[in-house]
Amino acid sequence: MKKHLIISLVALSFVATILPSCSDEPFLPSCSDEPFDLFFNKKLWSERVAPIVEGCETDYEKAKAIYDWMSENVVYDYTYSIYNAYDCWEKRTGVCQAFSELYANLAKGCDLSVDVIHGICRNSDVSDGKAGHAWNKVKTEKGWILLDVTWGSCYGHHNDDWETWGESSRVWFDVHPDIMVFTHFPNNSKDQLKSTPVSLEKYLMLPNLTPNVCFWGWDASRALEFFLQHPQAKAPKLYIVPNGYWGSNEFLEYPFSMEEGKEYTIRVWNLNPEYPPTHEDWNVEGDVYTCTASAGFKFRIRGSGVLYYPSAAKSDPEEDLYTFCYPSK
Repeated sequence: MKKHLIISLVALSFVATILPSCSDEPFLPSCSDEPFDLFFNKKLWSERVAPIVEGCETDYEKAKAIYDWMSENVVYDYTYSIYNAYDCWEKRTGVCQAFSELYANLAKGCDLSVDVIHGICRNSDVSDGKAGHAWNKVKTEKGWILLDVTWGSCYGHHNDDWETWGESSRVWFDVHPDIMVFTHFPNNSKDQLKSTPVSLEKYLMLPNLTPNVCFWGWDASRALEFFLQHPQAKAPKLYIVPNGYWGSNEFLEYPFSMEEGKEYTIRVWNLNPEYPPTHEDWNVEGDVYTCTASAGFKFRIRGSGVLYYPSAAKSDPEEDLYTFCYPSK
């Protein structure tokens, strides 16, 4: 399956990017569990959402269409002045509260069951996990699903212009509950959508892990179990390629955390045989590539080619090469 990757990469672990949250905003009139719209105008919001969900046949498709439309058409308000769905619709900008309320009103306009969730978030590697935030859950034929359209929009736009990162904005829709809880902790534990909710104490000990890891083949439940059992473990720094990346290469086996002085087996299933990994240390069996690595292992991408560097001592990336590595303790 041939995939054409572009050079630009988005840092999945948000090492340099701090995602917005209610805590970034100087005044929080709506960050509470109060109903978000006591005077909901069904006719108004039905008319507004109709062209957005046109052609959608299922509730899941409607929920996704609204998310995609907002990711592409609404940007974050860094003046912190837009807090509600009505102003967010008119201005096409708002803070997290406005984003989540607008999503909810559009969803209700096409008869979806939806809630605005309030809580705290971990919005960067240096975050203490206590930043106030708002996001959504919506009910589809799959059951209740979690999404954060504010962060989807932040992925969807670069700086303050309207360049889209395309597919990379969509990872914050239908997030697995076991991955969502790494970064989002709701005030009401039932909004975790987990039969056994994670405690606040456990949440605060988790690393900054985002849904993008699922596109690298990570199992959400296994990842959460590991980090709950190893609260001092460090998560890898992951990067993805926007637009053309999806499904081009996947990890089959991988360590959740690499400790200095130990060696690990890295296995990759290459779905794009025209662009195989090109490093002499790989053992190849069919389309499975295996190498031994230690902490500091680097994974570089050039176009649709994949290069693997099992040594942390390799030279710095060239301008068109980007790095993925497990940090040492």
